Amino acid sequence: MSSTFKPPVTVTTDSSGNIIVTPSSGTPPPPPITTGNFGPEWFYQPAGGGATGSVQQVNGVLQTRLQNPGGDDSNYGYTTAQRGSFPWGFSQGDPLPANIQSVQVQANLLVNQFVSGPSHAQYYVGLYYRCAAAFNGWLDTQVRVEWIDRAQSPDGTESTYGGSSDPGVQADGYSLAQSSELFDIDVETQFQAAAKAWGIDPASPHSLDGIEIGSEGFGVTELDVDFQSYNLATGPVTNPPPPPPTQLSATFIASPGPVPLSELFTGHASGGTPPYS
Repeated sequence: MSSTFKPPVTVTTDSSGNIIVTPSSGTPPPPPITTGNFGPEWFYQPAGGGATGSVQQVNGVLQTRLQNPGGDDSNYGYTTAQRGSFPWGFSQGDPLPANIQSVQVQANLLVNQFVSGPSHAQYYVGLYYRCAAAFNGWLDTQVRVEWIDRAQSPDGTESTYGGSSDPGVQADGYSLAQSSELFDIDVETQFQAAAKAWGIDPASPHSLDGIEIGSEGFGVTELDVDFQSYNLATGPVTNPPPPPPTQLSATFIASPGPVPLSELFTGHASGGTPPYS
């Protein structure tokens, strides 16, 4: 037996011979180390927007620590990681892979404390779509776990922000609230919901160009989240089918021939699939 082993309890007897069991005073073992898959492909944005705190990757886990007791609806603090291209004109981290069909992120909320006055905060996964039909050519969308004045928003709560009335966002913004710490986002479904919210034709050409993961808000004493892992599920890149051939048409012209009682025929065909026979 190891000389450093300490039993979990100590057994003694008192002067009357009664057995006394007391817990040992040894230090409990440290919790297991959690590892994730966040790496250098992400840009870890320092705390901004008036917030203090930190953004870092530790053992593959994205750790965001946000403090922003001030601010208001026009001044949010943030702690985020970014990858791809964004409406504000920067590309961060590695480019996204082509044809992402769904995004999964597992989060773990550690602390959420807010001031007694007005507050609005969330941790989220943001998907940024390039779309010419949207304001400034972009849709800024979020799936978020959200609190407004300390009350958590119910699943399915939708909101819009940005657009021409709030040009600082530089995009048409759309959010969808959930209560689960597991984010499982269908990329096309999210675009369709955002387009509908802004009255944009859902058939408008678009592409997912940026992903942002983190926390933001105002009136926040402390909002600490560990994002433990992520997955970008891609599908085959499909090219649109070629257009169908145009309908076959033919034209014949008869004219008098060079000798009596003779005619010349000329014809022209178009459409269909040559050769013609």
